[in-house]
Amino acid sequence: QQLLKKCNSSQVSGLAEALTQEIVALACHNFGNFSVQHLLQFGTEEQRHGLVQAVIDDAETVCSSKVGDGVVAAAMEHANSEDKLLLAQTVLHKPGLLVLLAQGRHGHIAVLRMLQVLD
Repeated sequence: QQLLKKCNSSQVSGLAEALTQEIVALACHNFGNFSVQHLLQFGTEEQRHGLVQAVIDDAETVCSSKVGDGVVAAAMEHANSEDKLLLAQTVLHKPGLLVLLAQGRHGHIAVLRMLQVLD
């Protein structure tokens, strides 16, 4: 996590690529989710876009995970406007997923951000 904060993007590009390939498993892992959140915060726009797309592709798994809701909240904070809108629409259109996400520890923050984007 600290590497993502302190190193420039060229120094951590290989690490970021490896994290991106395992995004769903890491997003749902008790410790791996923090690395994904840091990559969303400190990664390049391209890296953030790839991570958000992976979350969108498997939104049900990530949103229903006990720790995945923190990744969704980070995506709703750090992604670009277009990706935020796509993620919000994806969650909204899957029956029961918005309510499930809202019940999580960090999910309610993600849901509030989604509602602001959809407004």
